[in-house]
Amino acid sequence: SCRIKGFYPFPGTPSGPTAWFFREMHQGISVKTSDGSDSVFMDFMTKDGPAHPVWWDEGVKWQVLLGQNIGGEVRMRNSSREGGKASSKLERLRIIAANYDSDLNLYSNNCRIFCARMSREVERLNHDDADSADGTSKIMAEFVADACLAFDVVRAAILPMMYPAS
Repeated sequence: SCRIKGFYPFPGTPSGPTAWFFREMHQGISVKTSDGSDSVFMDFMTKDGPAHPVWWDEGVKWQVLLGQNIGGEVRMRNSSREGGKASSKLERLRIIAANYDSDLNLYSNNCRIFCARMSREVERLNHDDADSADGTSKIMAEFVADACLAFDVVRAAILPMMYPAS
């Protein structure tokens, strides 16, 4: 199963209208096996975290707002129960995440889009074993996963477009 978790993009907890606007701005995805023996939390953010110039250089901030790519990285935190068996599907998801495009772009490849893509991969991996005489259940599952991805990508692209208005 997978669950997308939202975070404020900076330390501390804002209050008032700022809190509403920035709620769940940064997102990560938590994925675990059905028996809970193996799990991973993944997120996609600027390479080197707060040391990246986008956090302190106004010129870089403007370039990002205007659509330029910057370095990004996928962070993974693995967790497994002692004596728990590693999941082959979760291992394949980890490989997919490790090979994810690391060019971070505010509009087309941000943490929300990363979560949407990983959520789609979880659905695809979950239905990988679907055995049906004509394969319709697997095809339907992939169609639904792709439709959810398209919806989530549109939603993820709209939020950054509102930044200049703030």
